[in-house]
Amino acid sequence: MSGGLRASAGRDDAPRRGRVPPFSIPPEEDVGSVRTITQRLESGTLARSLALAGAVAFFAVCTAVGAQVRVPLPFSPIPVTGQTLFVLLAGALLGRKLGPTSQLLYAGIACVLPGAAAGPLHLTVGYIVGFGVAAYLVGTLVGESRSYPRVVGAMALGSLVIYLLGAAWLAGATGSISGAVLRGVLPFVPGDIVKLLLAAGIVTLGRRASRPPSVR
Repeated sequence: MSGGLRASAGRDDAPRRGRVPPFSIPPEEDVGSVRTITQRLESGTLARSLALAGAVAFFAVCTAVGAQVRVPLPFSPIPVTGQTLFVLLAGALLGRKLGPTSQLLYAGIACVLPGAAAGPLHLTVGYIVGFGVAAYLVGTLVGESRSYPRVVGAMALGSLVIYLLGAAWLAGATGSISGAVLRGVLPFVPGDIVKLLLAAGIVTLGRRASRPPSVR
C-alpha cells in the first residue's frame, strides 16, 4: 500500500501536459516583451525629459521675472535687478548644457517681450549674451561639487564674464569705455556679491542635504 501511495504522489506532483500552472512564467517571447516594457517604464526616459525641459523653462521664466525686480539708477540706463541670481543658479544646478539653454530661452523671451529685459534691449544685449556664457562656465566649473569656496569661485568668474560682455556691448553702443565701466559695472558689484554668495549657499546646502557624506 505504501508503494501505491508513493506512486500516486509522484503522479500528482508531475506536471500535466496541456495545462499551465497558475502564476506560471509566460512563454519566452512574452517575457521579452514584458521585460522591455518594464525597462522602459523604469528608465523613466520620457518623464526625465519632461522634468528637464520644465527645469529649463523654470529658470528662463525666473530670469525674466528677475528683470522685473529692478532698482533704477539715475546715472545708468541699466537698473539693478535680481537676474544674475537665477543665471548663476541655472548654471550650477542645470549644468553646462541645460544652464545655457535656459538663458537662450530667456533671450528669446526678452526679444519677443521687451519688458522681460532689464533695460533698453539695444543696451543690454551684451549682458544677455553674458548670461548664457556665464551659465556654461559655472556649470563646467561647479559640476557636482558641494564645496562652497569652489562654487563661489566659479560664480565669481561667471559674474566677471557678464560684466565683460555687458560693458563691451555698452561701450560700443555709447562710444565710451570708461562710461560703460562706471555705469554698467561698478554700481552692480555690491549687489552681485550678495546674490553670488546667496546662490552658492543654496547650491551647496541643497546638495549636502540631498546627498549627505558617507560615514566611514
